[in-house]
Amino acid sequence: MEISSNEINGKNKSARRSLIFPILGGVALGVAAIIRKAGLNVFDAPVLGVAVGYTFSLLTYGLILAFSKSTRRELSLKQDFRFYWQAGIGQAVSWILTFYALSYERVSVVTPILAVEPLLVAFFAYLYLKKVEHISLKLVASTVLIVLGVMLVII
Repeated sequence: MEISSNEINGKNKSARRSLIFPILGGVALGVAAIIRKAGLNVFDAPVLGVAVGYTFSLLTYGLILAFSKSTRRELSLKQDFRFYWQAGIGQAVSWILTFYALSYERVSVVTPILAVEPLLVAFFAYLYLKKVEHISLKLVASTVLIVLGVMLVII
């Protein structure tokens, strides 16, 4: 349970306000899949779509690095590069395959299948980051619940 100093009249305002981020994140992910499919319907070039997506991501990260001193201070390419390059390659392959799947099939079929990604993320986090990151039973249980929820939606 989170304790907040923003309690007014017995109601926790920060807990209510913090719910907006997961909701907006879910809506953004859903809308993003529809926009990707619409783009692929106009110009069916999955690799180009991934290249454009990565270019805009690079610009966004560049702006964050340019204007955020705390982010620059926390980032150490010397230490973190060994994790970033593997994740970058894996993510690029994942996006290319996702775009190809969207170009061949409907959004309503591809998107629920993609929702099993948390299982793979937890598995590879355990595999690659054994000494750095602890995978708790609570994390495994929540990941399995997410996947079960997706399976219920598909069925």
